[in-house]
Amino acid sequence: MRGPALAGAPGLPPAPSEKLKQDAKLIELAGSPAAHLHSADSGAAAVSAPSTPSSLVALTNDGEHVPLSQAKHSLASNGSGVGKEGSIAGSVADSSASSNAGGASGSLAQHYDADGDVILRLEFLRPTEMKAIIRAARGAVLAGLAMLIGTLVFRTQKPDEYYLRTNTVPIVNLAFGCPLLAIQLTCFLVFFYRVYRSNLSGKRWSHRRRRACTLAGIEVTLQLVNLVFYVLPNAYVMAHDCSWFHPVVLWAGFVRWTIWNSIFLMFWVQAHSSNPARGPYWGRFSNRSDAAIIDAPLWAHWHKLLLWCAVEAVTLSLTVVFQANTNQATMDPNIIDCRNQDFDCSWKPAPLVLLSLNITCLVVYWLSYTFYILRALNNLKHRPYSEFRMANVTVRVQIRMRSPSIMFFTLCIVCYGFVKLGTCSSYVISWFGYLPMQVVMTITAIANAYMSMPKRPLEASIPQARQSRQFVVWLQEFAWTEADVPRKLAERASTVDPGSLQDAQLAKEPMFCFEIAVKAMFWSFLVYDYAERSKGNDSEQEQVDAALALWDLEHFELFWERSLDTKAVVGWNEDTVVIAFRGTASFNNVRSIF
Repeated sequence: MRGPALAGAPGLPPAPSEKLKQDAKLIELAGSPAAHLHSADSGAAAVSAPSTPSSLVALTNDGEHVPLSQAKHSLASNGSGVGKEGSIAGSVADSSASSNAGGASGSLAQHYDADGDVILRLEFLRPTEMKAIIRAARGAVLAGLAMLIGTLVFRTQKPDEYYLRTNTVPIVNLAFGCPLLAIQLTCFLVFFYRVYRSNLSGKRWSHRRRRACTLAGIEVTLQLVNLVFYVLPNAYVMAHDCSWFHPVVLWAGFVRWTIWNSIFLMFWVQAHSSNPARGPYWGRFSNRSDAAIIDAPLWAHWHKLLLWCAVEAVTLSLTVVFQANTNQATMDPNIIDCRNQDFDCSWKPAPLVLLSLNITCLVVYWLSYTFYILRALNNLKHRPYSEFRMANVTVRVQIRMRSPSIMFFTLCIVCYGFVKLGTCSSYVISWFGYLPMQVVMTITAIANAYMSMPKRPLEASIPQARQSRQFVVWLQEFAWTEADVPRKLAERASTVDPGSLQDAQLAKEPMFCFEIAVKAMFWSFLVYDYAERSKGNDSEQEQVDAALALWDLEHFELFWERSLDTKAVVGWNEDTVVIAFRGTASFNNVRSIF
């Protein structure tokens, strides 16, 4: 909003125009450690500087924390153009006071130590990085779905003998499998090199960080082995004529299904780990206020191995039966080229029953995973977010990354298993490996490894890198009430040396306050509704009185520049000013933007 429109408005109580003229200067000069700006949804913001004799509360519109250096720009641009910075993270950090983030409880605690603790990349991911990871995972699922549809169409259009007389399937599998294997191997080496360097650094591994890193390491290792045994049979068939039914193909398929079985088991464990620890069995593993099943050791999930063993038994039996019943060729000595022999790929009752059991067990994995994800969401909504911040973040990451993948895997298994069952095309495509599943799982494993790998230990010796990542994490902490802001700021600064440059820099950074956000939202609604229909309305006056009471303000004034339809309301007392700007609401507003 333009300055003259504010300063020249009539009816302003004693000297507010002079006070408004000092607003920008106040923003520039306020040196309080807690000076910050909070944005609300629709055009109003709050700047407060508790250590100064007066404070400005101005309302912009992007829902972000903005440093003082940006506040003047925010006001000058009618609440737009606020820079965004943040991440999902501090949640995975679980030192002794990780549950204090945003809470209102007790004493100061050292809850983030970049110099003494192993820190995972998840803890300082920015929104752009997290969005890119989720989009990559979803893009992989869409690509896999396109491959699945293409494969099914191809199977229905080509005659059955086509798959034994050409090498189309192994060629396509190798064309995708070899690059995927190279990428997965690179991810594997980088991931474990980071873990190795972190161990050498002597830094402390908290239990939750170690668990997240361990599961990511298991996943990336399993997928690497999966790809090795995906490439192996296809390469063998390319090198040896008519070797479709060779034991190398069959037992490589068994190894792959063992890997898939283990991956599905891990998905199940991860979904269950997001749930709060309830009952004596899970509760005995942790005495934390935010105790979750992730705090339990992996062996505590031993009962889930029953399904894993059942799938292994069925898969082993299916492989043995296939090996005994393949090579059903009526070899004609007059046919020199083995590709033109008449092979019998029909199914007997035994493998059909085993395949049905196998797919049923794999569907049970998906149902179990879905059950525990839904259970976690239901349990967590009844618990304080600040105490179960990690569990909330984890389950939502699972929903965005894991859920589409495991649903796609289930769809693939059913389609590959039962479309044109008992044909040579079904055998070749199934036992040579499911290409769409390999693509999706590789991208999923790499994305999870990227988020869960430790940051470079030597970054702690680079001030700019260390401070950048620490600030990103620290800025995720918040206070529920305005009264609790000083204590939360003191907690946030507890892990840096008092009086240091880093302490001074951190002290100037903002902290989100939930109470201020709710109050700002009320003012944001007020500026849209006030004086829009009638003046002097009792209901409007009640809303104004309620808005003034939020910050104990004494005066209220409307400013409405009609030619460009720029509108703001102002409330103030001796030491606080609240300004709420309306956002774009008419064509004249659009003209003012340009």
